[in-house]
Amino acid sequence: MINKNFQPFPELATARLVLRQVRKEDIDQIFEMLSNEEVAKYDYFRPVQSKEEAMKFIDRWEHELEENEEITW
Repeated sequence: MINKNFQPFPELATARLVLRQVRKEDIDQIFEMLSNEEVAKYDYFRPVQSKEEAMKFIDRWEHELEENEEITW
């Protein structure tokens, strides 16, 4: 079995991009992304209709991190 440990959260950076842990303060950008029909078309979710729905994604990502299940950049 693979021993997953995501602490500290891995951060990947290039000259043009930084992949870091999603934070609750990112709600406006996460809502913009998750409410976009074009984005949802290529993923497993339907577009969210509210920031509350988007916050559920952030909460789930935090829980998955705490449980060492997976990470989401």
